[in-house]
Amino acid sequence: MLERILERQGCAPLGMWPENWEQLFEKFGARYPHMEGLVRVTRESCALASLMETRPVALGDLLLLVGPPGVGKTDAAMFLAEMVGVATRRIGCADVTNGFDMTGMSEGWAGAKPGHLAKMLILEDCANPLVVLDELDKVSLAGRASDSLEARLYSVLEPISAKSFRDEFLDVPLDIMAFNWIATANSIDSIPSPILDRFRVIQVRSPSREELRSLIPGIYRTIIENESWGEA
Repeated sequence: MLERILERQGCAPLGMWPENWEQLFEKFGARYPHMEGLVRVTRESCALASLMETRPVALGDLLLLVGPPGVGKTDAAMFLAEMVGVATRRIGCADVTNGFDMTGMSEGWAGAKPGHLAKMLILEDCANPLVVLDELDKVSLAGRASDSLEARLYSVLEPISAKSFRDEFLDVPLDIMAFNWIATANSIDSIPSPILDRFRVIQVRSPSREELRSLIPGIYRTIIENESWGEA
């Protein structure tokens, strides 16, 4: 990985909003009709970028989707990244036992390796990927306080710290300030205030029975594609 950093002089290309963004967001809204807030906010970010000479994918705010379980919050975030053509990675906050999974573990420790953020920047060759923090309301349950995911999030979600993020395995400064973040949660009650305050909260309602007819086929197709069970 260090060789790849040196090859690009520590830089990676920015993913750009697609030229046909208006049609894509029509598709996005049709697929997730119950997520009006997410569609509106991301579409506004794209529309603003379309007025500029360069149009890197930037959501502007850290977004937190809050709503009942099973309504497609994570699926919508992953689909958004696929739709606009940037790399993405889901980090399950309930599954991560410590913050090293995100920020790397120093050489000398058993199992030392780079973290998710460095891998996205270097291996995916994308300076503005979309990180999906799934079940952010369970972040305080993972790991001890000193090396928990919660502790690491305080720094990586802060723009000044993100500008010179240092993966503990690679031990070189990396600029992850252009990373996009969408988190999901069933409730905000258990999310630590210093983390919650960094996010723009978007409420997600349960879809109506009629809306489920357009929602379920897309989610089913995503499951089939991701699990490699065959063609949908």
